[in-house]
Amino acid sequence: MNTDYPEIQALKNFTERYVLETEILPEIFIHKDLTTINLRLNNKNYHLQIEDEYNDLKLCNKLVNAVLVLRELEALEDSTDYLDWCRELGLNAGNEPLRNYYQDTVKHLPEISRLFPDGKIRSFISYLDFQLNSGAMQALRRG
Repeated sequence: MNTDYPEIQALKNFTERYVLETEILPEIFIHKDLTTINLRLNNKNYHLQIEDEYNDLKLCNKLVNAVLVLRELEALEDSTDYLDWCRELGLNAGNEPLRNYYQDTVKHLPEISRLFPDGKIRSFISYLDFQLNSGAMQALRRG
């Protein structure tokens, strides 16, 4: 792992401090473009729906998976409501299991956000680095 990036070190510190672990749950299906992940964080489990547009889950990289789940939590926290979240992700808001997922998951955001120093969930990797596969995200993907 490239430790030249302070954001990678911050991500690593966070995952170690709160024992962040992920597991793919293929038996749970809500939407064709989403993968269900069990996030174990600070001794609690959360089921998250991850949009893995770059097939990062196939890398089987703990820190990349951490970025994916934290990005989902960021998106949920940044959304104003269910419709806004669906619009941002390009999802059909008429999907009732998806609505239930959103409503159930946002209830946990306050307890998760308390784990961050400023009370705001962050994935530690910038949006541009993630989208453009550059900088810290490229280093993570390369392992």
